[in-house]
Amino acid sequence: MEMIKPKKIIKSQRKTLSLQINEDGELIVRVPKFVSDNVINEFIEKNSAWIIKKIKEIQSKKSQVKVHSFEDGEEYLFLGKKLKLKIIDGFFPLSKKLPSITINEDFITVREKDPGKIASLIQKFYKSEARKILQERVNLYLNQLNQIYDFNLNYRKIQLTNGRKSLGSCSPKGDLNFSWRIIQAPLEVIDYIVIHELIHLKIKNHKRFFWLRVGRLQPDYRKSIEWLKENWFYLRDFLR
Repeated sequence: MEMIKPKKIIKSQRKTLSLQINEDGELIVRVPKFVSDNVINEFIEKNSAWIIKKIKEIQSKKSQVKVHSFEDGEEYLFLGKKLKLKIIDGFFPLSKKLPSITINEDFITVREKDPGKIASLIQKFYKSEARKILQERVNLYLNQLNQIYDFNLNYRKIQLTNGRKSLGSCSPKGDLNFSWRIIQAPLEVIDYIVIHELIHLKIKNHKRFFWLRVGRLQPDYRKSIEWLKENWFYLRDFLR
């Protein structure tokens, strides 16, 4: 079998070797700084079956992702539910100025017919909703954590990112970083990501102590982890 060539080898102060298949189906290898090429190649060969399986999974997902044409009736994920795009074209009296985009349980309604402008409207709206909902969920679970554990936790600020697979992170300075794309996931999955990062304000590792506290706020958090494993690839960027 031909040797699998990594797209990138990242050397750092880490202590272990790890493999990652990115969203383009490419192999990324992360290793300690002084690991030799021979050790890296042996590690890749040893895990070749896993690598091939994951690459095929990504390729399969890519084949299922349809490029949006922003036409009437297309489906878009919002809080885990598929909503249909409804395009309203026409002139509206200036005295009755209506929002360019609205949303309800079944439809995303836009008052625009140009596909490029529709894409921009949807992405801008999603980012706005993500910021609003994330702020609400962060405050909700921050209060719960502080009440339950007397943590006295606080964060510096919430920042939106464009991350696709890295949907949340917590910086050493106390910044909470979330990908705006998670507005497409069910609310319980958003809650899991928020809880995960809030607890990282206090606990920097993923040991048992960490997961016990995640489970206290979301007992079925493993379902959220499984949802993310299966569906992260479908969290879209509408301007690509």
